[in-house]
Amino acid sequence: MTLIDSATRGHEAVAAAVVAGVLELDDERVRFAHPLLGSVAYAQLPPARKRELHARLTMILDDPEERGRHLALAAEQADAEVASALDEAARRARARGAPDAAAELWEQARQLSPADARQQARQRGIEAAERHFEAGDGERARALLEEIVAESPPGRDRAHALARLGWVRAHQTASGPEPTSSAPHWPSMLALGSVQRRDRKKRAARESLGGALEVFDKLGATVWASRTRAELARVGGRAPAAGLTPTEKRIAELIAAGHTYREAADALFISPKTVQWNLSKIYRKLGVRSRAELAARLSPERSALGDDGDSDLAERPVPG
Repeated sequence: MTLIDSATRGHEAVAAAVVAGVLELDDERVRFAHPLLGSVAYAQLPPARKRELHARLTMILDDPEERGRHLALAAEQADAEVASALDEAARRARARGAPDAAAELWEQARQLSPADARQQARQRGIEAAERHFEAGDGERARALLEEIVAESPPGRDRAHALARLGWVRAHQTASGPEPTSSAPHWPSMLALGSVQRRDRKKRAARESLGGALEVFDKLGATVWASRTRAELARVGGRAPAAGLTPTEKRIAELIAAGHTYREAADALFISPKTVQWNLSKIYRKLGVRSRAELAARLSPERSALGDDGDSDLAERPVPG
């Protein structure tokens, strides 16, 4: 009788809520008449009940991203399995061209990394920062990288974070004044590239050293630029076009065809800043410095046309 009474009271409560305009019935589905009502009801739930509801949702959701978010909200403490699930969700978000969603998921993965997985936590933080920057949130990327640098012991992870921090600051320098206190971070990009070269990670070394060279050239640091060019020469070879991501490949094709940043951005439904950010990576990966070189690199038969005088990406502002 207790179960029957409870069920009866439940039906009566739902019926009363429908009459009051709080709930709506749609066939067998019950939903709030307005999202704000749902938010208020959720906010009034105790934490344990919220976690229980999120845990139940993870059992019926198929989408890895949605399931990852609810796994994070259901977790009471650090959890390696949940962090790994968030990694996978973040990779999927990045693959579908949603760097902002990927950044959020990697930050959650970092927060839920166990104490004995600090290296993974740092790497997740760096991934989150890179995706924040790709999504146009340079301030969040910078703050996250500065936090990772501060908490990391000397080693490759710290060097990696310093290199990315230098890269973010370099791009911020192009759009506004940069504090001189950041200058010591630029050589870290060179140091990371040197370590990667010695480890025979040619593609990663070429990217790090290319980023360092761009910064040194922009700052007029000729001694550091010379050292970086020498280190790049030791890497040897050239990154293949196949090393480009699908987005980078499409951007490269549009820019090589003569489109402006704005035109490429409109064609791909992204911002001109995102085009510039990706193009700078494309230049480093392919070892080119101008649009003419890019066109020749993608289509060797065009190389006879010569350089059209289009200067390096770092020299040009983003068109409006």
